[in-house]
Amino acid sequence: MFLSKIVKAVSFLREVKQEVIKVKWPTFREATLVSLFVIIAAGLAGLLFLLVDSIIYKAVKLLLGIGG
Repeated sequence: MFLSKIVKAVSFLREVKQEVIKVKWPTFREATLVSLFVIIAAGLAGLLFLLVDSIIYKAVKLLLGIGG
């Protein structure tokens, strides 16, 4: 019983190794470019949310007459 679990685990790890070999890993340049794109996109999304939040904040202040 214990031995069969070890055999299954070893078999599983061999299959994992074979699958990892098949993976097409990105080059350093590809990974860098994609990372930069994600950082820039996140920054732009943050600026967009800041802009929309500021507009909504000012509109609510104006509608409720809380401030000048």
